Amino acid sequence: MTKSKVFLFVCTALYGFAIASPAYAYLDPGTGSMLLQLMLGGVAGLLVIVKLYFHKLTGFFRFNSNSAEIMASETQEKDNDSK
Repeated sequence: MTKSKVFLFVCTALYGFAIASPAYAYLDPGTGSMLLQLMLGGVAGLLVIVKLYFHKLTGFFRFNSNSAEIMASETQEKDNDSK
């Protein structure tokens, strides 16, 4: 995007905000609890995703004894083959 297009967009947006009439909107008390429920649901969803993929992530970085034994036996086989 060029600078002139960005400038034109910003000017148009500011003009739109400047001529907007008041909305006289009313937010009832239930709106705050709805927003709180939405945020708590998002946090709970993120925690579930972390829980589901945490085992896979730690398994990727974990170096367990079985893999150490396999690597040691492969190294010994390579040494025996080269002799």
